[in-house]
Amino acid sequence: MQVSGGKTTADFNGEDGETRWLNSLASLFFATNPIRFYEKEFIEAHHRIDLANGLFFTTGLAFENRKELVNHTSYSFFGGNPSPNIPEGYTYTPMYDHHATRVSLGLEYTPRYKYRIWGGRKHYESSSYPTFSLFYEKGITGGNVRNSAFNRLEMGIKQELKLTEFDHFQYFMNAGTIFDATHIGFPDYKHFTTSGLVITDKSVYTAFHLLDPYRFSTAGQWVQVHASYTSQYLFLKRIPFLQRMIFDEGLHVKTLFIPGRNYSEAGYTIGFRDVIRAGVFTGFEKGKYDSFGVKISLPVLLEF
Repeated sequence: MQVSGGKTTADFNGEDGETRWLNSLASLFFATNPIRFYEKEFIEAHHRIDLANGLFFTTGLAFENRKELVNHTSYSFFGGNPSPNIPEGYTYTPMYDHHATRVSLGLEYTPRYKYRIWGGRKHYESSSYPTFSLFYEKGITGGNVRNSAFNRLEMGIKQELKLTEFDHFQYFMNAGTIFDATHIGFPDYKHFTTSGLVITDKSVYTAFHLLDPYRFSTAGQWVQVHASYTSQYLFLKRIPFLQRMIFDEGLHVKTLFIPGRNYSEAGYTIGFRDVIRAGVFTGFEKGKYDSFGVKISLPVLLEF
């Protein structure tokens, strides 16, 4: 079991937003600050157990006192002013101070998950089957109408398939709904993994790379799909003098549906698996061109 608590600033997007220190550097040098913060006093506990081979059960309980914040920095080294600390979400309204009590349950199952016993502990390695997940979370009012009150149910599936010695296909799908939300704070909305900076620690396989962190945040229904095909012999490696270089190429397609809205991305990257990748992405909203950008993905930055 893990227990933590204290007083801190938190991203409305939770763990799916940009890394805090990257956001700070971008804000200080280039007046670019995609993260929006709120203040929270909290105590939370999480527990994860292995019910059977490949079957994990998680529980969580959290108490939070939330307050809005304003920027403390209004300058950058190279000119410009950082954006106000207000999420530019499609459904965002100013958040008044409130409390949140949340309980959660989760199941994750991977059939025929291979493992080894090392150091007296089980270490999972691989499976040729998909990983299925189911998650439920409830916000409890405790009799206070200003507290978050909602139900969230979501499910997902992910898998990486080895097609040949040189080709891999990877996909991730997630769908869910928030219902009976008599009141719900913006931090409790469903937020999506995004990367608003050129250099990011987010994976090219599971993140939207041109989508604003809060633009599609929702308190309703959603479906997201990510699919990637990587190959050591796609385009560039067919050029003779590049064939001995250690890199692969990837094609990526991502889409997000919420009622009345749709966003999609398509991209091409080069790199080495999920260690380091660089590429270009194009975004579309409701089938029309929306944006274009260059991304450098370094998931290793999560370790810092």
